[in-house]
Amino acid sequence: FGPDRRSWTSLVAAFARGSKWMEAYNTMQELRQMRLEADLVAFGASASACQRGHQWILALELFSEVKSANLKPDEPFCASVV
Repeated sequence: FGPDRRSWTSLVAAFARGSKWMEAYNTMQELRQMRLEADLVAFGASASACQRGHQWILALELFSEVKSANLKPDEPFCASVV
C-alpha cells in the first residue's frame, strides 16, 4: 500500500502551514503524476502557500486546475487565491 489521497493532502497542508510554497506546489504535481485525484483542501492549501509566497501565477494555475477537475471552488478556496 502506498500513500492515499488523505496522506498527500496532509503533506500539502503541512507544507502550506510552513510557508513552503514550492514544496506544496511540487507535491501537487507529484499527486497528478501518480494519477491520484486531489481534493479541494489540497488545492486550497497549495494555492494559499503559493499566494503567501508571492507566486500568484501558480496560485491562479491551481485555481484553473480545480475547475478542470470538476471541483467547485468554495469561498475559502477563492480567498486563498486572492
